[in-house]
Amino acid sequence: MNVIQYIRFNTQLPAALFELYMNLLPEKDRQNIRKFLRWQDREAALYGRLLLASGIDKFFKDYKLTLHDILINDWGRPFFKDSGIDFNISHTDGCVVCIITDEGQAGIDIELIRAIETDGFEKYMDDCQWAEIVSDSSYTSFYKYWTMKESVIKAEGRGLSIPLSDVKTNTPDVATLYGYKWYLTEVFIDSRYVCYAATDFSIRDGIKIREIMMGDMFL
Repeated sequence: MNVIQYIRFNTQLPAALFELYMNLLPEKDRQNIRKFLRWQDREAALYGRLLLASGIDKFFKDYKLTLHDILINDWGRPFFKDSGIDFNISHTDGCVVCIITDEGQAGIDIELIRAIETDGFEKYMDDCQWAEIVSDSSYTSFYKYWTMKESVIKAEGRGLSIPLSDVKTNTPDVATLYGYKWYLTEVFIDSRYVCYAATDFSIRDGIKIREIMMGDMFL
């Protein structure tokens, strides 16, 4: 099964509710979240963990996993050891997404579409991608290729130790990294965002995509 859960938010939680949700997390997660200076970053990190916990509980209950079972690899990527479950979380302004699967490795990346100075990013793209980016005044093409590449790197597990330019995205649904094939899936949240998921398996039965509303929180 493949599941993506996401939540959109634009206001700060009341302090009492924030603490109520925080108390659902392991102490190590609470400590990490409190290090963020901006409330937006604290709440995005909180929502990411809650999306993961609720997704495991609803769709993967038989695996008997909790947030306490999460480990961190040498490159800082969280994972469940020897469980058959992989997950990945991404957030941007106003939205958090979490992918969970029991079919292989997965990564996800989401970006809010906004104006950005693209000078300096050419080295990460091939010639055709860069030509598309510079001709697109909406910046959507830039974020499309960026999230494709980021999702692959996040799925692979070594994070920023891999240059984005090493991810080759010459088709809209397949990327390669060091000769290894990754399958790309566009995830539509709304027109303000670009989001892609990458998996090391072809998704034949689709992905269950579920929005968590602020009024249907995790308690």
